[in-house]
Amino acid sequence: MKCSVARKSLLDGLSAVGMVASSQPMGYQHVLLQAGTDGFLQLECTDGSMSIRYRVPVESVDEPGVAVVPVQKLTSVTKECHTDSLQIQTDEVGKTKVRSGRSLFQLLGERAEDFPTLAEFPTENAFGMDRARLLHLMEKTQFAVARERSRFAFNGAKLEISGTDARMIATDGKRLATKVILIDNSDGVEASPIIPVHALQVFERVLGEEDDRVQLALDDTHVKLQTSRAFVSAPLLVGRFPDYRKVVPQDCPIRIAFDRQELIQAFRQAALFITEETRSVRFRLENGQLSIQAQALDAGEATVELDAPDYTDEQPFAISLNPQFMVDGLKVMDSDRAVIELTSPNNPVKVTGEPDFVYVVMPVTMRNG
Repeated sequence: MKCSVARKSLLDGLSAVGMVASSQPMGYQHVLLQAGTDGFLQLECTDGSMSIRYRVPVESVDEPGVAVVPVQKLTSVTKECHTDSLQIQTDEVGKTKVRSGRSLFQLLGERAEDFPTLAEFPTENAFGMDRARLLHLMEKTQFAVARERSRFAFNGAKLEISGTDARMIATDGKRLATKVILIDNSDGVEASPIIPVHALQVFERVLGEEDDRVQLALDDTHVKLQTSRAFVSAPLLVGRFPDYRKVVPQDCPIRIAFDRQELIQAFRQAALFITEETRSVRFRLENGQLSIQAQALDAGEATVELDAPDYTDEQPFAISLNPQFMVDGLKVMDSDRAVIELTSPNNPVKVTGEPDFVYVVMPVTMRNG
């Protein structure tokens, strides 16, 4: 193989496939480079369960061929080079040479014959969707995915496919976010897989602006994404996932609309005085006013007030909330207004205001009530 490729293009591709390379010392940590006559250099990588193909444009291909080299080493070399173009060439003894100006790097790799065979995108059980909508679907929900490993199914987001709707739900047990988008489902796919958060992060990384639409496919064990430049296959999670319909409060008697940015700022200001033990603020409604209060014995206290003209009840209403959880949901919304819906101090808070988006936060239980 002998080709010339723009350094920035190669680095972009390596950063994408590097997300899939195994992080384990004994795991598979190589990338396959394949230069053909189609004007692209194809990069392939796998960790044994997730796999990726990513194409980057080449400036020229003098000799089509294949090389397999350590992905992190090639990434480091590419980062440290400062020429606009890199020349990549394999020799007769299996070394891969990378030349950048007067610098020459020789990488030891593996035989291409030993590289694992990656999956292909299927011709059935697939559906299409708008790229920007898919990005929104993930952006609006994956922040609520659980990060701790104690609840395995919560380490991913559930994707419910029914008719022309795709709904994504994510929860960590303390909050839940859900968003719906329209899809092109001519195959009539009906499914509700749980997609690992790492797979969603890889999906986000490879969704380039050159694509208006992308394809997804599902089977019993994997989800696959196909774009004009990338293919990703990821295993699904198995486990019990809560029914969001039973979590989202219905018919909330209290509904108060706020300027979304002002509400974010109010929570952030009050959060400056929360304690590590409670991680909560007091959200109090009274006489058409909202006050968000926090107190830390070793630092002081804060009270931030906003107008709440929608609250006309004569009795005050107070609930303890995690301010960071509230900010996380509010900041992914696109609407100017956010609606806070409440039932009782012991029940979840519902945040709406953006079409087809719902966010739910559980209250913080205070020891002193």
